[in-house]
Amino acid sequence: MRVALDGTPLTVSSGGTRRYTVELSRALESAFPEDRFQLMSDRTVVDPLRGLDRYWWLGGISRALRRARIDRFHGTQFEVPLLPLRPRVWTVL
Repeated sequence: MRVALDGTPLTVSSGGTRRYTVELSRALESAFPEDRFQLMSDRTVVDPLRGLDRYWWLGGISRALRRARIDRFHGTQFEVPLLPLRPRVWTVL
């Protein structure tokens, strides 16, 4: 399965949501090695874990997810885009 995580929290230098996103990504990759996890954001940053792609949050994210053949989307900071016919989950802290 291909899962996209919202990597927008990684565009700031510190903070709880940033730390949560980093640790969630690492834990998911470790626990589910057969699945593919990809961080996506509408901002371009240099990430020490892996590069973040540049996508648009509202309209462009659906196109980007289709192109990358993403099966699920995890919103890491309290929101998810409208993704018709695509399962999604979000974190509420």
